Amino acid sequence: MQISQTMRSKPTCILLILLFPATITFAQHPSHRVPFDLVGIDASKEKKLSLQEAVELALRNNRDIEVERLNIEISQLGVTGAEGRYDPIFSFGPSFTSRTLPVASILGGGANGAVAIDSATWNSSLQQLFRSGANLSLFFDNSRDTTNNVFTSLNPQFNSSLGFNFTQPLFRNFKIDPLRREIQIAKKQVSLSDAQFRLKVIETVTAVVQSYWDLAYAYSDLGVKQETADWAQNQLEINKRLAAAGTLAPVQIVEAEAELERREGDVLVAMENVNRAQNVLKQLVLPDRKDTWWSENFEPSDTADLKPNSLGLADAMQKALASRPELEQLNLQSELNAIDSAFNQNQVRPQVDLLASYISTGLAGTLLDQTNPFTAQNEIFLNRLNDLSRLAGLPVIQPLPPGSIPGNLIGGYGSSLSNLFEQNYRTFQVGVTLTLPLRNRTAEANLARTLTLGRQLQSLRQRVEQLVEADVRNALQAVVTAEKRVESARAGRVASQAQLESEERRFRAGEATNFFVLTRQNQLSEARSREMRTLADHNIATAQLQRAIASTLESFNIQLKK
Repeated sequence: MQISQTMRSKPTCILLILLFPATITFAQHPSHRVPFDLVGIDASKEKKLSLQEAVELALRNNRDIEVERLNIEISQLGVTGAEGRYDPIFSFGPSFTSRTLPVASILGGGANGAVAIDSATWNSSLQQLFRSGANLSLFFDNSRDTTNNVFTSLNPQFNSSLGFNFTQPLFRNFKIDPLRREIQIAKKQVSLSDAQFRLKVIETVTAVVQSYWDLAYAYSDLGVKQETADWAQNQLEINKRLAAAGTLAPVQIVEAEAELERREGDVLVAMENVNRAQNVLKQLVLPDRKDTWWSENFEPSDTADLKPNSLGLADAMQKALASRPELEQLNLQSELNAIDSAFNQNQVRPQVDLLASYISTGLAGTLLDQTNPFTAQNEIFLNRLNDLSRLAGLPVIQPLPPGSIPGNLIGGYGSSLSNLFEQNYRTFQVGVTLTLPLRNRTAEANLARTLTLGRQLQSLRQRVEQLVEADVRNALQAVVTAEKRVESARAGRVASQAQLESEERRFRAGEATNFFVLTRQNQLSEARSREMRTLADHNIATAQLQRAIASTLESFNIQLKK
């Protein structure tokens, strides 16, 4: 009915076109009938953002990257902490001790059944571990002792000793020991953290690229939907004028109004997609929820373009196998396993240690002028015997000379140190100790477990290499497909544009209805959105290919400093 009615009113339609040619042309600029309104966004604050700027913001602010960066610092501190075990340890401990001990024998030397001893000590030591596994301990001990023991000839007396103890493993723990294993593992952990950080940066940059082009497409699609709504608004006005002139059925006004409402709904959906795409990008590039840029309107300044790919499968695989962080992590895990294997093989061996020690002792004190309790009674008997000898005309008996203290032991603390450094009183020991467990199942089990883990890592690497192979192939195929989709979408858009222009000419000539014009408009809108979607997908596919061959950092001139 509509087609036949239009054909009957053809002369009047032509007349209206001649009288009002400007009213039939479609609007080229959106009228913004649906206002741009995003929740929490001040539309007046527009932030133009290039892809490179978005990547730089993510590298500076992204929390996932910051976590991995801190993991590197933690690993580096682990190395410093492990190597700190080789730092020398000095200790100094002054103390004072006072003791009163009961004695139950005159041989105890205590007057009134008790011996009192006061000791002041100032001992020091220095301990040093060496990377050969050796352990050296130097000590310098000093004390000042006073006592009421009647058998003590020097009071107070100063005791000093200087010496060392040295242990060097000769078999087990010679080439590697628990501490050296810990240091080697800590260094590999730094490299492993570097690889994990590099992987996180690549993943984050790829996510930024994808969200950037998704946002660019969302804006482009919003523009298309707004322009399509303007077309519907313009078509509605044309239909109203034609219906008022009697050349168009009033029902076509209702049809145009319904189409306008539907397209305005599409604008609202496209606007929501812009909001969602903005939030995804902001999560990646902003530091936290309190950043003021959350209230600004992000809009990409770069436009999607078609850059043909010239990379072949063989070159892509070679680059991926040499650069993928996942494979680098497996290599580092294999190196960690090799460290554990060497350590556990060493722990299976017998323990053979070279031992050496040396002590020089010094002693000095104040000589007491006191009677020896053992010789005091003998002196009485000797005097009486000599008196009787004189009465009998016999010669007197001379007392035996008392034991004497060497002169070098009489003095103060300085004399004690002098005796110490003259090394007249020393002890030297050297020897070898052999520890041979009859069964060493723990070390043997640890070694077997490490070797099994090594074989497991080999299988895991083969599996990951297969995943990389599939990933690179899929990424290359996606780029090739995206290129062809762009070409197809462009051809479809050109064809839809030509169909719409043809339908508009037929409508102006009265040979087509409003329905066909609206249909062609929808088809052109879909074709334009499809073309922009394919362009965005091509850029995303290119970013995924760069991720697959681990060239993302190179593509954006990103250098990671260790």
